[in-house]
Amino acid sequence: MSEEIIVKKIGCHSGEPGCWCRCGLLAYVDKKTGRLLKVTGNPEHPVSRGFVCEERIRHMVDFIYHPGQLLYPLKRVGERGSGQWQRISWTQALDEIAAKMRELIDKYGPECIAFVEGTYRTDLYWARSRFAFAIGNPGNITSPGTVCSTCDVSMQYCIYGANTHTPDIANSKCIVLDSRHPSESLPVQWNVIMRRRQSGEEVHLIVLDPRFTEEARVADYWLQLRPGTDAGVFLAWLYVMLEENLYDKKFVERWSNGPLLLRTDRDWWLTEKDI
Repeated sequence: MSEEIIVKKIGCHSGEPGCWCRCGLLAYVDKKTGRLLKVTGNPEHPVSRGFVCEERIRHMVDFIYHPGQLLYPLKRVGERGSGQWQRISWTQALDEIAAKMRELIDKYGPECIAFVEGTYRTDLYWARSRFAFAIGNPGNITSPGTVCSTCDVSMQYCIYGANTHTPDIANSKCIVLDSRHPSESLPVQWNVIMRRRQSGEEVHLIVLDPRFTEEARVADYWLQLRPGTDAGVFLAWLYVMLEENLYDKKFVERWSNGPLLLRTDRDWWLTEKDI
């Protein structure tokens, strides 16, 4: 490699045409100009191990240096739709936005302000939420991220008391994919699953999906369920595990509160009145 090129370790995230996986990358930068020349996977990264999404990496340099890349605030100066814009400073942009929001809130109340986002791919939801709380309207928020993740995170807090982390696929002996398509939507996770399957150990892959997907093609068991019936499958599995004692009883008793919150006389959870 030329001495005029610097290799930097970076992570793929929403700042580039990437996703929230943050795969490890190697950025090749021209030492003289500081210009990015190309991007490849980082084989030393503990998770992605050099694996990258070809569709994203292939266009990353063009994305960063695209002439249409928006670098400064622009203010419309012509009729809507005319495409006439004027560059303004960040200070002016923030001042004008704040003044307009204050005008609307004073006239209509904070409920008139809505927060609408695109495919938001960072961990900074808290900043948006705190701002919404600060102006008095924490509920008027919508985005693909909140639609697909809010119910997931809410249930995790109800069941576990905290947001859960990525499952330990690298050490799993049985992997269940319920209508999930990591081969298309989360390639880095699919790479981990396939490495685990090719490890030589006995690792079972169960796929629940009405469609015959790539995951179903390589699975040990493909359960072609009717949409909406997967919850019944999980309940049936739990029943068999309990009836046939196929679970780690000591672990459950020591590290979960389930055994202490179940009424054995009616097989239902304790309620506030029962305590």
